[in-house]
Amino acid sequence: MLIEIINDLHWLELFHTLKCMEIQRTPDQKAIASGRLRREEDAVRERTRAEILSAVDEAEESLARGAGRSITEQSMRDLAKTVKQRGRVRLRAKGFYASH
Repeated sequence: MLIEIINDLHWLELFHTLKCMEIQRTPDQKAIASGRLRREEDAVRERTRAEILSAVDEAEESLARGAGRSITEQSMRDLAKTVKQRGRVRLRAKGFYASH
């Protein structure tokens, strides 16, 4: 009898704890529950879209501050030349590349 009472008290305590717990839904779950989105895949796509738009906004703000750099055919050639030079230096240092 005592064990049954202890078990009952345990279950009552557990029930009370669960009843008092507040479950927080993720934004994706809220969007699906509200009917705004139908599937989890839609929520992932929407979140990815929002992240891309945010990155574009940051890039545009950076350009507006003058922090960006202009990309042209010549700047790409210069970059490729610089990368090749640095790579050759590293390979020579490791003994993998003989200079001409």
